[in-house]
Amino acid sequence: MLLSSSIYKDGTFSFMMPSYPPLQAGETLQLKADAPGKVMSNALVLTTVMSVEKSSTPTITGQV
Repeated sequence: MLLSSSIYKDGTFSFMMPSYPPLQAGETLQLKADAPGKVMSNALVLTTVMSVEKSSTPTITGQV
């Protein structure tokens, strides 16, 4: 399900996933990093949440 991934010497990594079909709120992703000769990592489980629209910054008119 990955489009691409990059692994760096310091142990960090990045990846891209397809944006279609979009993940729905409540769906989970399980990330796990395994490498030959290394200790297996614990899985990191991420749960998607619904986007929240931000309202505009409130303004004050008149005297305070």
